[in-house]
Amino acid sequence: MELGLGREEGPGICTNTRCSAASWSPKNYYFGPRFEENPSRYCVGCGQRFVRRCPRCASPISTSSRDRVTRSAKSERDGGNLYCTECGYLIFEAPRCRSCNSLLKKDDMDVNTEKEGCLKCRHTKQQLLADDDEIPF
Repeated sequence: MELGLGREEGPGICTNTRCSAASWSPKNYYFGPRFEENPSRYCVGCGQRFVRRCPRCASPISTSSRDRVTRSAKSERDGGNLYCTECGYLIFEAPRCRSCNSLLKKDDMDVNTEKEGCLKCRHTKQQLLADDDEIPF
């Protein structure tokens, strides 16, 4: 929804989970989408159009949404998904492993994590197998 003939106004979120301007951890884990208070129409990181309103009910995205979709520390588990505060529609879903629920690295975003797990799952499984070799029978 555009306001007049010029720019749209209000906060916006880039829903591209591979956006170079998203929030990434030092070890390349996805931490959250690009969120701007009053951005131009398109994201500078990937060129995707910013989402400013709920696709279902057209309610504007609030500035408080940033806290619900970004993580600032490894221990924070509730960051990620963004639901419309008016109708509950899922506007953005964080890329998570379907096996361990960890946020994903870029390399895992094309993997069927429900079947194969993510790099973190595979590392843990390899570690368990290695530890299992040392158990006497």
